[in-house]
Amino acid sequence: MTRAEQLKTSIEEGHLDDVEWLVEGNNAPIGWEHVQLAIDSQQPAVAEQLKTYIKLHSNA
Repeated sequence: MTRAEQLKTSIEEGHLDDVEWLVEGNNAPIGWEHVQLAIDSQQPAVAEQLKTYIKLHSNA
């Protein structure tokens, strides 16, 4: 399974720790489509965390 696939699965299942590990530790690419996936998957905490990551990285 690729990092992108792992990230998608972790978002869908609401595994916030795994999402953090994939994004911060393994540089999995994230975008607004991942935020939408979290919203569609009923994972608001994950969506908020992803928004924070995107904002931090876009201002870097």
